[in-house]
Amino acid sequence: MSEFLRGKASSLKVWGGITLVMTLAFVMLLLSQCVRPAASQLKPFRPTATAGSLLIDSQPILVTFDQLNEDPYNFLDKRIRVTGDFQLLTPPSCRLYNGPALRWSLVASDLQLDVKGYEPIARLIPTGVSLTIEGTWRLYQGPLGCGKEPLANNAWYLEISQIVQPNPLPLTDGTLVNSTIATPLATTAIMPGQTITGGDETAVSTATPTATATATATPTMTPTGLVTASATPSPTITPTPGAGTTFPTSTITPTPTSTPTATPTGTAGPSPTPEPTEPVQPTATIPSGGGYPPGGGGGSYP
Repeated sequence: MSEFLRGKASSLKVWGGITLVMTLAFVMLLLSQCVRPAASQLKPFRPTATAGSLLIDSQPILVTFDQLNEDPYNFLDKRIRVTGDFQLLTPPSCRLYNGPALRWSLVASDLQLDVKGYEPIARLIPTGVSLTIEGTWRLYQGPLGCGKEPLANNAWYLEISQIVQPNPLPLTDGTLVNSTIATPLATTAIMPGQTITGGDETAVSTATPTATATATATPTMTPTGLVTASATPSPTITPTPGAGTTFPTSTITPTPTSTPTATPTGTAGPSPTPEPTEPVQPTATIPSGGGYPPGGGGGSYP
């Protein structure tokens, strides 16, 4: 009986070990399936970019200094519009300053609102001028003050984006400047022939004489004249026999041929007139044998 129990116990141990091994193998198989990436996934997983939580409304909110003082967190990172009297701030005397650089502010209802931005223009604004400005209400949290390790503190300020009123903006030198500029540090290039008075560009046109070329035509006369004069004297002497004196008869037939042709080239000036050609005087040709018969008047040939 004891041997049977011992054999039964040994068989239970064997089956228990087999069961434990199979259980461990199954657990490891599940873990490997969870760790191994899917076969259909070609690229590793990448995080998707999402929009930030900072949303700024484009429409400004009309806010008073009392409202900002009572609940400043209600207008945090929102676009607001406030009105107050301009006042410059004393800059810190230390070289190493931690925190936003604030150089001017607005005062109203015995409250002061610090402003950041437009520092080059703020230096020229007279103290006490009432300004209406727009900007974003900000909160700085961190080291604030002079030194390497100043204490952490909070600083509320308005990050200005536009000066609404007055427009134009009066300056300390008596000039006026347009306050609706987008970038306060932008400089305007002055071209030759332009002047700027009080910030408004006024173009002054400069008269520029326009040269007009006048073409003067010079006529070039090219006379092509062909003058041909031909004189053909044809003397014919016919003696008449008989008593008395016989005079030779000379018949001259001059045939002058003149063909003037002038072709002027040009657009100005009178047309050329060919000079007249004098007619050729014919020359009589007396046949040989003498002129009058010798022997005096009244005689005849023998």
